[in-house]
Amino acid sequence: MNNIVVFATDDLGGAGKAALRIVKVFNRAGHNCKLLVRNKQTNDNNVVRIYFK
Repeated sequence: MNNIVVFATDDLGGAGKAALRIVKVFNRAGHNCKLLVRNKQTNDNNVVRIYFK
């Protein structure tokens, strides 16, 4: 099992949805994968909001 981090600006929109699909594919394959975003819009546990000053 590998730890994988995917970065995106948000978890909605075209690129955000694609990034979330990639995260879910890695998790189904047995990896530990999280999506780090600046603007979190979903309640998905695989998405983690990161804060900036």
